[in-house]
Amino acid sequence: AKRLAGEGGLRALLQLRCVAYGFAIWAGASIAFRWLGQFFFRPDIGWVMPLLALVAVPAIAGLTLLGFRLLRIPPAGRPVAAGVFVATGMPLDALATLSWSLSYPNLPASSAGPFAAYMLWCNAIAVVAGIAAARA
Repeated sequence: AKRLAGEGGLRALLQLRCVAYGFAIWAGASIAFRWLGQFFFRPDIGWVMPLLALVAVPAIAGLTLLGFRLLRIPPAGRPVAAGVFVATGMPLDALATLSWSLSYPNLPASSAGPFAAYMLWCNAIAVVAGIAAARA
């Protein structure tokens, strides 16, 4: 495979692939929350959110590293690629949160704040994974 990244940047074709990967992760997570969220996203039960936060660390880091492997992102391009992965879903999560009752009718409105915090947590994990993977 040709090296598509140079000096920490990504070329246009690879950026589009990163956007597609980020969108696929966002869509998968959104579908999971839409259809199964009432079973595992329970801010009303004190231990559930800390457990979800812990589970997210290896899950999100693993998905981020998998994206680097699938897209053949060289170490120098990984921080930028991670940023593109999360930047794809962030505005979509914002829209989903603003239209909470349409996006997630299976979850109470009181879950919107914890959901937004959880999404920020997951995005931070992906960005940190990208930075850490650049040093590998």
